[in-house]
Amino acid sequence: MPIDAVIFDWGGTLTAWHDIDFHAESLALAQAVVGADHEAEVSQQLLHAAGNT
Repeated sequence: MPIDAVIFDWGGTLTAWHDIDFHAESLALAQAVVGADHEAEVSQQLLHAAGNT
């Protein structure tokens, strides 16, 4: 039987019990790079870490 469709729950957006705090997420991402006095690679690592919170 061939697959007719696939549904991705990208980041839990379709999960009814999973609340997403977009404000907190945006603050965490901004804090990763605001006032950056380090190399771009460090900003990339900080953004990645902030995106996983």
